[in-house]
Amino acid sequence: LLVGLSPTPNSVAIPERYVPLAVVSNSSSLGAAFNANSQLIALPAGELTVNARVTAETQHLSSAEGSAPFQSFHQSRAMAHAGAEIPIIGPDLPVVGFLGSLSMSLNGDWEWVSHGERLPSYNYALEWQPKGFITVSLSRSRTRNAPILARTNDPVIFSPGVLVADLVSGEYALVTRISGGTPDLLATRESESTVHLTLNGAVGSTNGSASIEYSSVETANPVILTAYPSLLFQSLFPDRFARDANGRLTGIDTRPFNTLSERRKVLRSNLHMSGLLRHSGGEEIDKGGVNWDLSITHEWTLRDVMKPGAAASSIDLLKTPLDAVQGAPRHRLNLEASTTYRQMTARFGARWRSGAVVEDLSASEGTSIRYAAFWTADAEVCWTFRSIQNTDSVNGWRLFLSIENILNKRLSVHDSSGRTPLAFQPAFIDPVGRSVIIRIIHTL
Repeated sequence: LLVGLSPTPNSVAIPERYVPLAVVSNSSSLGAAFNANSQLIALPAGELTVNARVTAETQHLSSAEGSAPFQSFHQSRAMAHAGAEIPIIGPDLPVVGFLGSLSMSLNGDWEWVSHGERLPSYNYALEWQPKGFITVSLSRSRTRNAPILARTNDPVIFSPGVLVADLVSGEYALVTRISGGTPDLLATRESESTVHLTLNGAVGSTNGSASIEYSSVETANPVILTAYPSLLFQSLFPDRFARDANGRLTGIDTRPFNTLSERRKVLRSNLHMSGLLRHSGGEEIDKGGVNWDLSITHEWTLRDVMKPGAAASSIDLLKTPLDAVQGAPRHRLNLEASTTYRQMTARFGARWRSGAVVEDLSASEGTSIRYAAFWTADAEVCWTFRSIQNTDSVNGWRLFLSIENILNKRLSVHDSSGRTPLAFQPAFIDPVGRSVIIRIIHTL
């Protein structure tokens, strides 16, 4: 395979020369941080505390064409943080003490990136605890994030002869794929509002907590990391594709780029329980007991809408994903359970995602692709070896046996007529498969 290298990152013109695929990129970074916390003054509701942090990082990215240096970039970052925790109401205050505890946190960040970019951010939160078992918090944040060095300065590589399915023409095409960094990538700006409710309690040796959180996130200049030859993607971003005079697809620019904005609204809930099993007489089953832990998390994406450009219509990413495949699911459910007895620890995890119906824009007649709900389960057992001389201490050796996708689940896809599309036949997709892994770890 031969590739072309562009010495000018902004250039997307087809290069005049091609070389063997021997481009090597090396990245190294060095950082340091300083933190400080202090109680400033005593207020009627409690101590006002302040915190500060200063961090610095330098990163170097170099690329070589074989053994010859090709390009080199350097980036430095410095960030300063200042925050304060302000108690407003305390349970011991007269008149208003029945309201419980009320506090506010204020945080500000300022980031400097070499080449002149300044990125201020802030967040503030209000937390109310009317009783010991319930907490309500409201928060608002606004952050700016500069693109990472690799996304802006990776070498631009032209790879000819890449076979893709062009859904516009309905034919396969051999194209030149452009990959690498995008120097003019913009910093993202994110605004988030969050409402959080937490309940805590204990019954005997069992501790439990339940939480629910609603968040609304607006992102300016979100980054799309690649390009898809789907009908929707080609219609939204035609400048990422090149065609000849006969309309045949000849090139795809897969480098990251910015869109105008994205809005997401998500509802998350979590149930967490943990405890220690004991005999009915009150004594622990064994020295150390049997510890167990269970966590169930549900995420419901209420809205995910992207606006490609100022003159373009908004796209509902839950119904029309950019890659014309399943996209992001509306519901996700994760279950994690673990138990520890003596030297053995067992873990079990399961993940479920809801199905989806996606309109097939490549079909000549109106049809849709139906993705069934999909779930997988994993399990792991760990045995910790103890020292022969002292049975109360470990000797640093641990043995793991893991099984991923225990039931060997596969994604089920059908069109509106009930048939499995050719692209989703088992011979054309990577199987998830079942994996059995044995690991031995020694801690020095």
